[in-house]
Amino acid sequence: MYSMKRFFTIITLLLFVFAVQPSLFAQEKKEKEKVAVSDSNLPELIFVDNILYVKNAPIGKKVQILTIYGYKMREIEMKSTEGEYPLNNLPKGFYVAKLEGKVRKFVVK
Repeated sequence: MYSMKRFFTIITLLLFVFAVQPSLFAQEKKEKEKVAVSDSNLPELIFVDNILYVKNAPIGKKVQILTIYGYKMREIEMKSTEGEYPLNNLPKGFYVAKLEGKVRKFVVK
């Protein structure tokens, strides 16, 4: 009787430890990911009145302007960390701007 009670106590304790432990690791991982994303200076892509504004751009990288079907329409090399680029010469339509993992959808009117 005593050994059976002890056995169930140990099993219950082990189940509790294994049930709680993964959630603790997941919580620590989420906190680390939040810190990593907030610490990095991702580029900003803003589109207003057919002008693409770029901030925090890595110098030497290229902004790709693509159609929604994936055709490359234009490529702009970053010579400074900030800049404004008029896109009036693009045909009217829906486009995507990509730079270093940052993607922005916009419409040329």
